[in-house]
Amino acid sequence: MAKNSERLPGLDGLRGALALMVAYNHAYGHFIGWGEPRWFVLNAAFAVDVFFAMSGVVLYVAYRDSFSSSNIWGFFAKRFFRLYPLYLLSLVFLGSVFLVRTGIPYPPWLGGQSIADYLGNFFLCKYVGPLGDGLWNDPAWSIAVELWVGTFVAFLSFGMSGRLCVIAGAVTYFVICALGIPLNASTQPLVVGFINPAMLRCVGAMFLGVGLWRIFSESKYMVGAPMREFIVSIGFLCMAFSIFLPTLGVSPFVSVPMLFASILGLVFLPSSSSPISSALNCPFMVGLGDLSFSVYLLHSPVVFLLLPLKGDSRVAQESLPFLALTFTLLLAIPASHFEKFGISVGKKLLTLKKT
Repeated sequence: MAKNSERLPGLDGLRGALALMVAYNHAYGHFIGWGEPRWFVLNAAFAVDVFFAMSGVVLYVAYRDSFSSSNIWGFFAKRFFRLYPLYLLSLVFLGSVFLVRTGIPYPPWLGGQSIADYLGNFFLCKYVGPLGDGLWNDPAWSIAVELWVGTFVAFLSFGMSGRLCVIAGAVTYFVICALGIPLNASTQPLVVGFINPAMLRCVGAMFLGVGLWRIFSESKYMVGAPMREFIVSIGFLCMAFSIFLPTLGVSPFVSVPMLFASILGLVFLPSSSSPISSALNCPFMVGLGDLSFSVYLLHSPVVFLLLPLKGDSRVAQESLPFLALTFTLLLAIPASHFEKFGISVGKKLLTLKKT
């Protein structure tokens, strides 16, 4: 069982790999065309649910010993300073790109231009309330959902048993299946009021991640090493098939069981000695995991920055997604330091408030 100060082996590398896949998928869509077959990443949306599950596990392990049910606002503040500063930097970067290119920081085709749209974008509260959808840095929709919905789910999970968390996650995905919502849906159809598929996906995946982690890492259910490696292998096969084969991402009746197996695989990943765990825990992949949040938020502005380079040559178009990824990784290095700076500022402000 990992201590709060320790990393969970393999999860950083997995996070980095998935962030690169999502960034590549978006870059390919912009440079080549969204209807064109991707080189290898065919259903990157599946990775977002895995991200949600990992966030649930990591949050639970990080805060389980220091959690206080009377300090929900302090818990939310920590999450806010963890996620918001880098998002704001990405939004400023995006606006600067378009200001130089078009003379308008956020052109109308990028999203709404009303006061509500500006508030929703600058406070990262689109996709989670009456302000609707349509973030200018669109990949950040999952960050918005994780901040405003996922934080509440994580808070609730501390007071729930592992089994109850799994039941809550399973019921949420049952609703998704009953409504026929594919796992690549984020805004439509609305379920009740302003509750959308993005919110349901976050709730279901985070509850499943926390619940399965608690059942198999903190209980009497002991699983031997061979079985752990088998579960990890099956989980990652399901994850790979779901991301690389587009048909598996269409029907929730197929993708939800695949997601369950994938989450179970990542739950056993830190305690596994399988080749998958060793590969994801190598220094390069751990370093990539440290940059993953920056990669996730910065790749879209980088794509728009490089979009004027798109020409008629298919070879040039095919190379631009990789150029965008390279540039994004280079920018992610200093951006990750800004991310840590935001976290440290948040800690200092919270300390001052206590004193």
